[in-house]
Amino acid sequence: MNKRKLAAKAIEYLAVLGSNAEYPPDSNKAFYKKLDANYGALLTLNNAGLGATNEELQAMVDAPLNPSEIAAIVKRLVKLDALISAEYKKEDDLNADPTKWKNFFSGYKSEPTGRCSQLLKGIEARVKRYSQEQSELFKSITMEQAERQGYCVGGMDIEDFKSCKNVAA
Repeated sequence: MNKRKLAAKAIEYLAVLGSNAEYPPDSNKAFYKKLDANYGALLTLNNAGLGATNEELQAMVDAPLNPSEIAAIVKRLVKLDALISAEYKKEDDLNADPTKWKNFFSGYKSEPTGRCSQLLKGIEARVKRYSQEQSELFKSITMEQAERQGYCVGGMDIEDFKSCKNVAA
């Protein structure tokens, strides 16, 4: 894991420690597992002589991305575009399949069969998940960085991307 991700996890761990909120009960294993992983990130950085202060951790998180990190983000964005497109194609195929719809040829309003409803909900959930990941990735790079890596940004707003202040090319 790179220093940026370790620093983000360490900040998250310190935020939980610094909050006055009560911890969830011991039965919430996911919370404590994440807390332990975040502590491990802080420990890794401290053992390497990094992350002694919150300011130093924040500086690691805010450091400009290097070209290989930008290329990896754009590669993932292209992959997500392809996955979303494939999901929409599956939806179109379902909508055109008469065996998946009740009253398809009757002239009445057609309704999806039970199985078709399940498939459509699955497609919708995957598209939503891919879109959320895509949105997070857009916020990690600028529009110019995406364009330089060959990502098509036509029709997109500059607000979709990270702002240009304090960003190195």
